[in-house]
Amino acid sequence: MTNRGAVIYRTAQAPSPHLHWVPSLMIPGSAAMAPSITAAATCTANAVESRLQAAGIELTLGGEPTYVPVHPEGAEWSVAADGPTKLGYAHALADALQQRIWPDATLLFCTGKRFEGEVNPRWALRLIIASAGGPLVRWPQRLDSRPRRPLQASAAPGLLAAIGMGLGCELQPIALVDPRNPERQVWAAPLSHDEQHWQALHWPLADEQRTLLPAPGPAGLRLPLQHFPDDVPRQVLTLEITPQGWGLFLPPLDRLRLEQLLAAIAAASAPWSEPELSGVLPLDTAGHWQVLGITADPGVLEVNLPVCSCWREYANWLEWLEQAGAAVGLRSWQWRDGRQMGTGGGNHLLWGGPVSYTHLRAHETGRN
Repeated sequence: MTNRGAVIYRTAQAPSPHLHWVPSLMIPGSAAMAPSITAAATCTANAVESRLQAAGIELTLGGEPTYVPVHPEGAEWSVAADGPTKLGYAHALADALQQRIWPDATLLFCTGKRFEGEVNPRWALRLIIASAGGPLVRWPQRLDSRPRRPLQASAAPGLLAAIGMGLGCELQPIALVDPRNPERQVWAAPLSHDEQHWQALHWPLADEQRTLLPAPGPAGLRLPLQHFPDDVPRQVLTLEITPQGWGLFLPPLDRLRLEQLLAAIAAASAPWSEPELSGVLPLDTAGHWQVLGITADPGVLEVNLPVCSCWREYANWLEWLEQAGAAVGLRSWQWRDGRQMGTGGGNHLLWGGPVSYTHLRAHETGRN
């Protein structure tokens, strides 16, 4: 479970079913406005896109804008990839984007890249919606304003049984102990899919081995898998409850099975607050999803934009991010030595297109 520390701001009316617009915001602590795209830039972009369309070329855009706090302090905002406040800012930004832009998005805490010289992989938050803009799964907690309590330990077996029933199999959870936090209660239920049916396995783990590894991170990344049975998939649904809330670590699955599991979780969790989700995001090469990532990077928070089909969509994301960031104390620039400068992060602009375009498949194009 993570310390979210989010500040939530709700939006005005939406210009489309899944994109919400908010007027420009003042950046806290400064007189600067969120940047808007100039008419000249838009005119140039429209002209370029018209020429590409006339030539039958489909060009998509993406990017990795980066953000820092209004008053950045510590190594995490200069040289280090992670630190004490970065994940809290990431959750706050993700919550602001959910409230403002993608209210139907599902948030997943994922393991990111691991770099040489770093002990643990970096984390990444992923906001996910369907490619058409609808929800990946409809969470009943968002359909009404009725307050819901977090899941209690006494209800954990019933929740897991309901999830298994929704999938057509009977889960066989075992309880585990967390040596880092005695207040964290954990259940692990092996769960996999054989391309035809869901399978719930028995994990014959001795009592003295029912302990999580003493590493930081979600319980699902700390399972004693060295004692897992041989010749069976190492896929485990993990439930954890702390005084702060509750969450589920999802086993690695393909896109379709993950969506089925999320639907079963949503239905079973209806009486309680929405769970925090973590796990491994499957590869979506067919483009069924839109995904926005918020990741840890040296000195900054890096945002991985969803694929944008045109310049206006890309420009909108930059404005929306600036506004959502301003609402939670983040911005895409900083003051240094009395001058306004960039964050010092990558801030890449990316181009792409269908894989049938050999000139784009053979080369990766990027500009800082």
